Amino acid sequence: MTKTENIFERVYLGAIETVGGNYFTIRNWSTIDDNEWNDVDDSASDRFFYHTNTVINDISDFDDPETIKPSNFFHDEYARTENKGKDDEGLEYERYYGIMVLKDTDGASRSVIALNMNHKGLLENQNIDDDITDIDDIAGELEEMLEDMFLTRGVLDSVDETWERIKLTDSNDWFSSVAEWRSNAVDTYVEYENAIIIKGNDVITVDDLNPGDNISVLRNDEKALVIFVESE
Repeated sequence: MTKTENIFERVYLGAIETVGGNYFTIRNWSTIDDNEWNDVDDSASDRFFYHTNTVINDISDFDDPETIKPSNFFHDEYARTENKGKDDEGLEYERYYGIMVLKDTDGASRSVIALNMNHKGLLENQNIDDDITDIDDIAGELEEMLEDMFLTRGVLDSVDETWERIKLTDSNDWFSSVAEWRSNAVDTYVEYENAIIIKGNDVITVDDLNPGDNISVLRNDEKALVIFVESE
């Protein structure tokens, strides 16, 4: 298996549980193995480690995302027990849900390059913690969400900054039903707003993309969550 084929195994998602001075844990978490999501695990994960150069974004306000200093990730209220609900709706605690990219594919270092967090749900306008009343239902909500995720790869044709999307040619989607990549008959358009964009072990921006780049995307419908750019 090439590094391109297993690159999605660097992605983890789940609800932030605890936050320490240089680590955090998640609960109700999943990762990708051979292009397939594992079942959501409702136990607490092992520790993931963040550093001074880890890019941490709070995208709870999708129109005005905030980059968090690693020190503030620890000192501010991102752990589950620091987010007790202020209304009578849903769960007692209103979690931050995160999606992250690790430095390596085998997870040995547990070192996080980038983390995007959203309050009460992973996706824009998702409100898991107000919509359910039993914490045991979180896993099911996330499982349902993962069924609508797509893995796509292709060649970058252009970047449309007006519509905040990229155009991919020669694109393929992963089809779980047949466990293979299948080509798309038409070009694929992917919205990149608030997506994590990774090249090698670096977080980059859409300005760093070039026509002809080989791109791999984790997306929900047309909205990218993570974009990998193949490094030379």
